[in-house]
Amino acid sequence: MNSRARDIAERFTRLPADRRSAFLALLREQGIAFDRLPIVPWPAGDEPDPMSPAQARQWFLWRLD
Repeated sequence: MNSRARDIAERFTRLPADRRSAFLALLREQGIAFDRLPIVPWPAGDEPDPMSPAQARQWFLWRLD
């Protein structure tokens, strides 16, 4: 895995929600696909944004299956 891409992905997880949105907009403007960055765990003690009701239903159905 590219260490630079991993560093960017890890730094992204530490940004507040509004800054993450701005970062994603800048990536789109430059023609860079966000899905090219690796998936990294959230920092300890920090929780991702809560699930939407649709995501919660999908999670429940996935667990039920």
